[in-house]
Amino acid sequence: MVPYQRQPVLRCLFDSRNGARTLSHWGKAQLLKRLKGKINTATVLESHDLDQATFQNGFGDWWLQSPEWLKQHPLAVRSDHDDEGAQAAQNAGRFLSVLSVPPCPDSVREAAANVFASYDRPRLEQRLFVQPMASDVRWSGVITSRSRSSGAPYFVVHESPGSDTGQVTRGSAGESQVTYIARQATGRRPLTTRHASLVRMIEEMEDFLGHDRLELEFVTRRKGLPTLLQARKLDCPSFEADEPFVTGLHALAREARAWWTNREDDAPGPVFSVMADWNPAEIIGRNPKPLATSLYRKLITDFEWAQSRADLGYHMPARHDLLRTLGNTPYIDVDLSFQSLTPAGIRAETRHKLTRSWIEQLKQQPSLHDAVELQIAETCFTVGTPARKSTFRQAGLNAEETEAFCRELKLLTQRIMNPEGTFWHDLEALSRRLGAVTEAPIKSGDAVIPALVKECKQVARLFGRLARSAFIGVAQLDALVACGAVRENNRPMFFRAGHTTTGPQSHRETATPGEEQLHRTNGHSLDHLRPGTYDIERHCYRDRKERVFSAPAPTPKAEDALACVNTPAIQQALDDAGMGIAAADMVAFIVKSIAAREDGKFLYSYYLSQLIEAIAGAGEHAGVSREQLSMLELSQLMPLTDAPVGTLHALGQVADQRRKAFDQSGAYVLPDLLVSPDEVFAHTQVQPEGHYFGQGVISGETLVINDARPGRLRGRIVVLEAADPGYEFLFGSEIAALVTCYGGVNSHMAVRCQESGTPGVLGIGSDRFRRLLTAQQVTIDFDSRRLEICSRQAGSSAVRSQNLST
Repeated sequence: MVPYQRQPVLRCLFDSRNGARTLSHWGKAQLLKRLKGKINTATVLESHDLDQATFQNGFGDWWLQSPEWLKQHPLAVRSDHDDEGAQAAQNAGRFLSVLSVPPCPDSVREAAANVFASYDRPRLEQRLFVQPMASDVRWSGVITSRSRSSGAPYFVVHESPGSDTGQVTRGSAGESQVTYIARQATGRRPLTTRHASLVRMIEEMEDFLGHDRLELEFVTRRKGLPTLLQARKLDCPSFEADEPFVTGLHALAREARAWWTNREDDAPGPVFSVMADWNPAEIIGRNPKPLATSLYRKLITDFEWAQSRADLGYHMPARHDLLRTLGNTPYIDVDLSFQSLTPAGIRAETRHKLTRSWIEQLKQQPSLHDAVELQIAETCFTVGTPARKSTFRQAGLNAEETEAFCRELKLLTQRIMNPEGTFWHDLEALSRRLGAVTEAPIKSGDAVIPALVKECKQVARLFGRLARSAFIGVAQLDALVACGAVRENNRPMFFRAGHTTTGPQSHRETATPGEEQLHRTNGHSLDHLRPGTYDIERHCYRDRKERVFSAPAPTPKAEDALACVNTPAIQQALDDAGMGIAAADMVAFIVKSIAAREDGKFLYSYYLSQLIEAIAGAGEHAGVSREQLSMLELSQLMPLTDAPVGTLHALGQVADQRRKAFDQSGAYVLPDLLVSPDEVFAHTQVQPEGHYFGQGVISGETLVINDARPGRLRGRIVVLEAADPGYEFLFGSEIAALVTCYGGVNSHMAVRCQESGTPGVLGIGSDRFRRLLTAQQVTIDFDSRRLEICSRQAGSSAVRSQNLST
């Protein structure tokens, strides 16, 4: 890959000493006029100013004296408020611009009136400007010269199809995407010629203005240079470590290349995802600390995940290291995951063809990476499987291989689901385990941590089998809905019929004045839960004033679901597919498997919490803080209690050093779906639509939370990055809705939203999530799958909706 060469430019206006000062004092139109004809890498459109005084008292004369181009082409009437000048990036998109205005005085007058009406505290000297509409526009958006959130050296392009840059600046994006291109890194390259032209434009603007923190609005056409619509200073944190950052980026690229080179010759091209299979971005976070990552590896992704599937009749891969990390980012090896989701009884060649086909499907539809088990891989036999035999043929299977695959898939599914199947034995084991859960205090000592690790792994294997059974249950339900045997509006009943340990009996009691509110019912205590299940720095509810309880898990009532479905229609669909199971047994399996997974998650989180608190207790005894412990790995902590003082001091030093490296790695931006090592330097992410659970339209105030003391929850639309079982308190708090950055269609929160009837939009993606963090009010239309920010202008009673849907 060839690095960019900075274009030789002439600083026509000012040098670096006064560039920032001048940039901050120019309005939008004023700056564009000074740039026109003086930059080589972008087109600057003609523009014509109009102030409020002239608009009110002399619009007719202004129109007559306007240049001829203004009367010949469709126009854009753009705001030019003092508060959105070159140094007011935070106000980008705050004020109205009107596009595609006919070139006649009445239309321009009406558009100008609307723009001025959007200003708060309008004054006679306030301005707007008129430009010709750019023709043949393909993309519009914003490019920044650094990461807005961290200041790290990335060119960041937020763009969407069409000519309205407001789709990006106001957060009203329809189909939008974000591209990160590392600066100053030898070997980086843009993904398209469009991105190359945008980078050349912003590099020239940096040289021209003497300022390397810029934000440019643009449109691009089918041919020719990009058109610059606005330039302003980028408001971002200071970042003083560009050279170490670039050095570290190259180290990450070398590590990533090893993932691609150390593969079997006939293996499909690898793909790595932060949300496939065991969903690490949702469970341990997009930027987890070393202890959390090592716990997840040791307890689940090193071996137990694979063994739990082999116990059910799935293939046991030769390798078991499901989780990889690049920098701090946790990735699932999707090829390994797909292998483990095929029946053990099929031939290796058949398995290879299937996994290669599924990986290619994922590359073509990257937004499905958080739903691969339900929407890409065929992991169980359902009433819809016979109709999909043609897709198996398209994957390269011949007729014999297709029949063998379907036969083995059916046998595997029947062994799990049938009344004497493995699921029902696991359900009995779960019941025994839940009955043995106690609130006995944690003992300290050198042997406690290894013993708890062993216990956690045993429970993790049981939980893994229950989770896979629940995926099969949901797949069966979806197939019955798809063929019409179950009505779509009856689907939520299957989730609500199987009340779980952390189920909808939870409620909030009103606290006495001045006291923390309590969450409680009359059964199992959920005191062991913590927001951030694997994070030792987050205290569990046992150590807080807040307390969460749940009622004992009642027997799931499959008859509740049976009462609202057409049993003969289900039986007919099952018989037509040769499923060999009665409708009542199928409904019972669906209901109880979904409930059992959540109860298994409760059980696993209980033992995990015991382990984390044992580690914290040993650390306290040894003089190592929770913060320091979070920077260490589990293998370093096993003999912590009886270690000599010198070893403990050394561990503290190691933790402090790792904190520096961890913080630096947190600035790297890697894709959610990694399909090439080159994406370390440059990648594009299409923003996902999100998964909608609910009906009708809900509007309300937003509340961003990341802990268990968020303030008033009732009636609020809660916004958080990812929600693990530690956020169970939300479902007893009468929230209006839940919105998350990460969350799969069959994730814990997806199940809990459907089970409790709480509306939710899960997995909306990082770009839309970032814009929600500063929103005050949101409207969610579940029927049309739209998410909108509603902003109230200062001094105005008007509320403007900004569409965030895809």
